[in-house]
Amino acid sequence: MRLIESLLCFSHAVFFFQLTLSLLLEETGKTVAFHSGGFIVRNGSSQSALREKDTPELLDAKDSNVSQHECNFCSETFASRNALFRHVSICDEVDNIQGQQEQKNEVKLRKKIRSTKHTFIFRIAYYATVDIIKLEASEAQLAGRQLQQAFKKVMAEYIHHERNDANASTDNYAIEKDLEIWKSMISTQSSLAVQRHKTLSQEIGCAAANDVVTISIVAPIEACGGDGRLLTFLLHEMQQHLDEVAQQNNVVVKLLDVDNLKRTFHAENSATQRVYHYLLPLHWLKDGNELEQWWLKDIDSAIKVDTTGFSAFETQPPSNSLKTFRNALKRAESISVPNRRVRRRLLQDESSPTNGKDQSLYRRIEKVATRRLGTLTNRERRAWHNFADPVLQGAASPNQEPVWRVLDRARISHFLKEPNDNGGVVAVLEFQGDDFIPQQVRRVVGTALAVNNGWLPEDIFDLATSADSIMDTVLAPGGRLYLDTVRFHFDEDAIQTLSYDNKINVSCDHPTVWLSNQLMRKKLSQDQKTKELKWMRNIKNAVAPQMMLQLEAINESTLVNGHEPLEPPPEYYMAVLNLLRTVVESRKWPTTSNARSKVIRSEKDVSKGSERKQINGGSFTVVNPNVHRKSFELPQANSYFPALVEAVFDLEKSISRHDVGVVDVDQTLNKSKEECRKPSSHCAINFNAQFTPHVDSGRGMGQSLSMIVGLGDYSGGEIFVEGVKYPIRYNPLEFDGWKLRHWTNFYAGERFSLVYFTPEE
Repeated sequence: MRLIESLLCFSHAVFFFQLTLSLLLEETGKTVAFHSGGFIVRNGSSQSALREKDTPELLDAKDSNVSQHECNFCSETFASRNALFRHVSICDEVDNIQGQQEQKNEVKLRKKIRSTKHTFIFRIAYYATVDIIKLEASEAQLAGRQLQQAFKKVMAEYIHHERNDANASTDNYAIEKDLEIWKSMISTQSSLAVQRHKTLSQEIGCAAANDVVTISIVAPIEACGGDGRLLTFLLHEMQQHLDEVAQQNNVVVKLLDVDNLKRTFHAENSATQRVYHYLLPLHWLKDGNELEQWWLKDIDSAIKVDTTGFSAFETQPPSNSLKTFRNALKRAESISVPNRRVRRRLLQDESSPTNGKDQSLYRRIEKVATRRLGTLTNRERRAWHNFADPVLQGAASPNQEPVWRVLDRARISHFLKEPNDNGGVVAVLEFQGDDFIPQQVRRVVGTALAVNNGWLPEDIFDLATSADSIMDTVLAPGGRLYLDTVRFHFDEDAIQTLSYDNKINVSCDHPTVWLSNQLMRKKLSQDQKTKELKWMRNIKNAVAPQMMLQLEAINESTLVNGHEPLEPPPEYYMAVLNLLRTVVESRKWPTTSNARSKVIRSEKDVSKGSERKQINGGSFTVVNPNVHRKSFELPQANSYFPALVEAVFDLEKSISRHDVGVVDVDQTLNKSKEECRKPSSHCAINFNAQFTPHVDSGRGMGQSLSMIVGLGDYSGGEIFVEGVKYPIRYNPLEFDGWKLRHWTNFYAGERFSLVYFTPEE
């Protein structure tokens, strides 16, 4: 009974649902037909009921409003999909549509070809035909520009020529439209520093025997005859264009090789090692004339002479001058740093020798190069700031990472005879390194030459590459330096053009020999020889003695007498001095920031290899609340020492009323001061902090000069600004800390210093 009642309830519910749905659809002008499989909604109201014998199939056939299947080719309609498929196999319009589709595919293919990126790699040699003072930029920059201009011109001619030969329509691929590809052209060059620091750019006056340049474009190269014919066309036509503009641009560019890479490559960032050569006349060395005669006599009876001019000699040199010079260059090389366990064992072994090659183990290693290939990794990085172009100033400070470079090798590679009848002999010096800063190679050559002649000590490179020293170095004459090759250790196996042993595809002499002859011919004039002789005398009589005085000053600065009588401080300094001493006695001196700690010297115990950190001391910064701007957040020291902050900036006002020494950019000291100093926004407060050579970060805002003054009972502790020593104990000094390198001299006693400055907002 319950089952029957349930069925009756369900049937009543279905009936009322059908009735309600029919009434609702009649109001919208539609009808509904119910059957055993469901119901169908129709447009129109021609029938209000449906016979039970009508099936869905009959409804589809009877109802003319049912959607039909239409042929996309001829627009004919069909009642079923099967009928439509049978029609498509015999439709006449299909062939026409397929032809149109093939045209669409062809257009897509041509667009794909057009959007293909191609990277062309060039190997070039170049040198300047005029004196470097007449060049508007370095030879590397000028050669790169000429190469890009030649590439644009020749590629445009090639694309236009190939399309005309193929009778292709120029409506869609007109030359004017093709020139849009040059807007996306990207060029990289191994000798230029575009993405690296500016201090790593190749110097003016440096030629190249093997520079690498890449040019990336988006162009339809595959549609223009393929790579083989294109590369041959580029090699010859571009060289012709480069020869035509050489006289106008004062730089001769020789195209050595070209290839079209199938991968992405960056000539600047992918370079792992650069090799430079310097052509050193043998008569510059000690006993140089005798060495020249020996070489010229022995070369005639040499056992073997290769294409570079290197020979195996039958007799020994007349003196040990070559050996001395070779050892001097060796001292400039970076050592391979053993692991900590081996280094600790060697340092603790009292029986190990401390001279010769093992002496390098006792040198303090500041930084080590990693992520290099094979034996090049774990090489010592040395600070070459003293061997940089002085124009760089603060950019070549030892606290700047670019000056820390690895010199893998410095040696005498081979000898060459000058290209004239009465020519002398030239020693080709080779320098291999991860990178070089401007004038580094020439200053290494000049300094090693001074060591060879006995004008400088043998350990000059150890002293000059110390991060704690600032001194002059000897600069060798320009016009004799060139880039020999660039290594790409991680790409040479994949890119044949970069292979180190790959023969360059040229029909003339080897590029190194060709370039060496060109450079030597420019130095054969009597005027050049007179200038170089005068330069040698200047090293002996002026530069070397000045360097010796600087070395003596450095040695004397480490010896500070702490028993000298000290003058009492002026009265207006006492408030700040007492507050500083209170902070020290309370042992609440703030911790030095990590960034500032990098330029503060730490005392080293060499025998144990550990650091002795001072319990009280360091550096922290406070902000002037009266000059505070929203961009400057008040440090915690302002809230910890409010009385000290107020006294420090009141002291600046008092100091400004008196004469303050001012060091100009040319390092001249002026004592007179007409205008009072504007209030500074910041002050660095230092206690027993001895700073290493550095330049300040940021840029001056409202004032370009920092002001420093020393307080406390100490002797020594002067400040060096570009190698010149200035006493600052209660003797304020202004200087441009953002441009001029400065550091703290050794001292004895209690030393405070205040540095007032205003950083960039």
